[in-house]
Amino acid sequence: IRAFLRHRLLLSKHEQQQQYGEALLFVGFRNPADQVYGDLIQDALASGALTESHVSFANSDQKCSLVSETLHDHGRHIWEHVETPDSRTYVCGGARTFGVAVENVVYEIIQEYGGLSPQQATEYLKKMIAEGRFCEDLAD
Repeated sequence: IRAFLRHRLLLSKHEQQQQYGEALLFVGFRNPADQVYGDLIQDALASGALTESHVSFANSDQKCSLVSETLHDHGRHIWEHVETPDSRTYVCGGARTFGVAVENVVYEIIQEYGGLSPQQATEYLKKMIAEGRFCEDLAD
């Protein structure tokens, strides 16, 4: 998360936003006490280095949700975003089950809003990853 945000902040100081594209961040933590880099996320949002940030908590006294659920809830917006040239989507969360859940939701979004077959959705996501337009940061 930190490297992605610092890179975006550096770009924002030297280039216009349209030259390096919009960036969405979807990040999940177990609970609010586990949340890191909140100030860095806010700096990136304030500078325009980060277009949007969506933080989810799996266990919280407040609203609980998983990153995969948040992605699903923003499916149309994510599709419109990834269809924008030079867009970046960065998704962070726990490695145990997170990666599979996120991948499944992203495939569903691509198929539903892009009108692509499962095979085409797989190729589309592979292309986004290869171009550095979709990144997953998995850790536990």
